[in-house]
Amino acid sequence: YLWIYMQGNRSSVSLIGDVIDIFCEFLEAAVHTVIASRGLYVKEAFERCKAYKVFFLRCRHPEFCRYVSSFIQGLKPFIQSGFLRNVAVVIFDKDRQSLERVSFDTKVNLLPLSERKVDLNIEDLESSFSSILLKLQFLDSYSKPLPPGTLFK
Repeated sequence: YLWIYMQGNRSSVSLIGDVIDIFCEFLEAAVHTVIASRGLYVKEAFERCKAYKVFFLRCRHPEFCRYVSSFIQGLKPFIQSGFLRNVAVVIFDKDRQSLERVSFDTKVNLLPLSERKVDLNIEDLESSFSSILLKLQFLDSYSKPLPPGTLFK
């Protein structure tokens, strides 16, 4: 779980909207990493990219990239309002039975709009994101092999 505590004295990111933009950017990299590390597409479908000082695999298929990006961008208002508490990549077998879930909490402090300022050290945030991306890259090493015909949503 990643908790972003939105108070303190350090500053680099000053508005809650900026934090949500950065978080959504991270979510996009995380989804690609989960799909790649669990082998849901062939390895040749991915290219090496860098985010938060860590290399990760990003799908090359433009339709998949548009789908992931569009979906995550559509979450922004729900994250900002506090309505959305969790985002998950769910992996199903061919009969649509859930096999595993990788979840990200999206809890946001719901202050009045005029008070939605954040003092956050961007380096600490990037360090947290890079640690999570590194862990996600090794999902296959501590998870059971997936059966043929596996899907995700």
